[in-house]
Amino acid sequence: MKSASKAGGGYGRWVFGAALVLLMLFTLFPFYWAIVASFTSDAALFRDPSLWPQQWIFDHYRALFTERDFITPIRNSLIVAGTTTLFCLTVGTLAAYALARIEFRGKPPIHPFQACSYRAKRDLGGMNGPSRPLPPLSWRHLPHIRHQSKWCA
Repeated sequence: MKSASKAGGGYGRWVFGAALVLLMLFTLFPFYWAIVASFTSDAALFRDPSLWPQQWIFDHYRALFTERDFITPIRNSLIVAGTTTLFCLTVGTLAAYALARIEFRGKPPIHPFQACSYRAKRDLGGMNGPSRPLPPLSWRHLPHIRHQSKWCA
């Protein structure tokens, strides 16, 4: 009886492994092709494309760093991404602190939505595992809200 279950498990693992390898190849091939195409001349690329270039050509990279302004768009993107991240972290931290610690008039209607999103995340398995997201800052209110909320059963 054990050998039959081992054989079925081995075959299932092989099929799963083969499917995983095919999925990885399908996913990674565009990146591989972009790298190979960057080392192939334009004429060779459109005349007879191959999976491995016959001649390695560095003209595209030479032109990228010498003839074109490559650094400015990258620098601008990093500035925009960094500024946006800092802004969102600042606003999010201030809002989380206000929701968790400060009493204000519109606070009670917000808590049931926080509790529902927390419970939905937990019930759907989003909080199981090593990359567990932090619970809302109002976690100490959850038992009280869960019993009084008409939105969360």
